[in-house]
Amino acid sequence: MQPIFPKERAAKAPIVILESTAPPVRREVSPPVALTWQQHLIAGGVSRGFAVTTMFPIDVVKTRLQANGSLPLKLALKPPYFAGYYAAVCSQIPYGMAVFGTYESLKSVLIKKFPDQPKMLLFFFSAAAGDLAGSLVLTPGEVVKQKVQAGAFKSVGEAIKGILQEKGPRGFYQGYSGLVARDLPFRAIQLPLYEALKQAFANRFCDGSLELISPPSAALLGASAGMVAAAATTPVDVIKT
Repeated sequence: MQPIFPKERAAKAPIVILESTAPPVRREVSPPVALTWQQHLIAGGVSRGFAVTTMFPIDVVKTRLQANGSLPLKLALKPPYFAGYYAAVCSQIPYGMAVFGTYESLKSVLIKKFPDQPKMLLFFFSAAAGDLAGSLVLTPGEVVKQKVQAGAFKSVGEAIKGILQEKGPRGFYQGYSGLVARDLPFRAIQLPLYEALKQAFANRFCDGSLELISPPSAALLGASAGMVAAAATTPVDVIKT
């Protein structure tokens, strides 16, 4: 009787490795596309509107404390928290468009025209020019907003009417020099510092590529630059208010 399984093991078939002769597939990665000046305007306006809306209650409390140094914090924290909001957002959105549209466009022009100059210097001049452009549209809304927040008027409409009656159109630019003295240094510190932080972060974590920085990381870097700039310019803000 023959065994079911023979003792002789079947010879193993040789393993043949086939090498592909097809050329490797190369995937081309499209280079980052720079935004146009129109897109910078839109992005600046949208981001500014969002930032003002989310931070407005804090701005109200800050203005109350600055306008009345003896006001207890408990009273400053009482509602309403959106007094003067419409005046602020109607001026802040065009302000954001003017500031960041001017900054990004001028920055690109200066870098191309003066490639050998230090970039931080070009960022500084671009930020200053952007803020000067934005201050022309920001000041009237800031005057109305702060009048309402400080309790001088009960509503935006009442504030506009009162300012016109008391000081005429020039009243909407009351404190313009103080606003420029606050905001111009703020932007001149914030935006170049933000550019420096982005580059340092990219060199450390993104192989030097700014395009690989994630939105949350960019937001954190922007907030850090903003906090430093705010700390440096708060005394001027108190005087202006």
